[in-house]
Amino acid sequence: MKLLQNRWFILFALLMPLNFLYGFDRNALSVTAHYVQNELSIDFVLMSEILVISTAVYACMQVPAGWLAQKLGVRWVLAGACFLWSAATAMTALQTHVPGFFAARILLGIGQAPDWVACILALKLLFPETEREDANALLLAAAYTGVIVSGAFTPWMVEHSSWRYCFTVYGLVGVALGLLVLVFYRGKTREVVSVTEKLSFRELRQIDIIWKIAQAATFYGTVCVQHGFFLITFPHFATSMYHVTPVSAGSLFSILWGALYLSVLFWGALIKYLKRRGKGAGLYGAPGRAVGVLAAGGFLAAGVLTDNIFVGMTLLSGSMFALGLCQILAWARVQTITGATGIAAGFTQFAGNGCLAIGPVVFEMLYKHYTSWTPVTVVAVTAALIGGALWLRPDRPGKEAPSTSPGCALLDSEKGEVSVGH
Repeated sequence: MKLLQNRWFILFALLMPLNFLYGFDRNALSVTAHYVQNELSIDFVLMSEILVISTAVYACMQVPAGWLAQKLGVRWVLAGACFLWSAATAMTALQTHVPGFFAARILLGIGQAPDWVACILALKLLFPETEREDANALLLAAAYTGVIVSGAFTPWMVEHSSWRYCFTVYGLVGVALGLLVLVFYRGKTREVVSVTEKLSFRELRQIDIIWKIAQAATFYGTVCVQHGFFLITFPHFATSMYHVTPVSAGSLFSILWGALYLSVLFWGALIKYLKRRGKGAGLYGAPGRAVGVLAAGGFLAAGVLTDNIFVGMTLLSGSMFALGLCQILAWARVQTITGATGIAAGFTQFAGNGCLAIGPVVFEMLYKHYTSWTPVTVVAVTAALIGGALWLRPDRPGKEAPSTSPGCALLDSEKGEVSVGH
């Protein structure tokens, strides 16, 4: 019984497998889109809309999902979420018309929405503050590993069976995992929040908080515009630009996500090392955010413009490496908004996933109209320039000193703790 209550057992045996499956299922339709598109006889634009509808729903459900986890507790919300998104995954295998695919993807977005916020709450309840950074990194690594493995394994499985068989199997595995979470999760499940910790509407109206929330959300949105290319658009880009098979495109997809995985671990370790020695404030401050998003956009644009697969993959991997830094710094900024961190995280997730849903549709519409990937570079560079410009003035214009209002004091943006976000 003590083993079931051990925080590391819960992390490795329940939460990490759950997030591995989260990344695996979320990516499955992206890498099988070629087969589904051919079977339904639809164009890339409509296929992109089917793919991103779950992301749009996921974005809209972030704040309600956090509230639900707070009210019902981690155990029930995680198990219920896994059951729901696994049912949606299995339902995908049964669809033969476009409306059915939209319905299944909407259900997937609703089901997956509580997963990350509930896991973050679980880690807060289970781990002391000194261990949370390591726990968060492991949880994020599990989700990225799911995306990487799905990118290589799913096309292989389709080649040896069918895409419908894949989704049926994945759905059944998810139902089994949800049952394991429900039965074996025995850690703390609910957080008790004191009245003094709640944020009132009067405090929320403070201009400094609003500015920082808007700044963080907009920055994360520009990052996710570029992130959306890799998550949704890349398999189509690879098959058309490099003339590779869907199976090979899936392998290239996994390489890029491997670069992002390594990037997060590298930048997290480097920033932690520098902060311990009181160095490198420019890296984890406003200059680092600006340079990171500009580098991501520049490498993405350069990679799209070349038809040489080796050069292109090298440049695109560089973009993913820069996006890893942007992710860490975006969530570090959110964590400096003391007294409004939860609300800031909700709005930031909403903005990021909203852009993640819209961006790939815009990319496909541009490609369909111009029959070229060059216009995509304009969108990527524009997003990067907006994201970089935000940090020309890290603090609110006209603001001379940080706000010190009771209950909502704002820490200096460059002194907050850095941790890995989702």
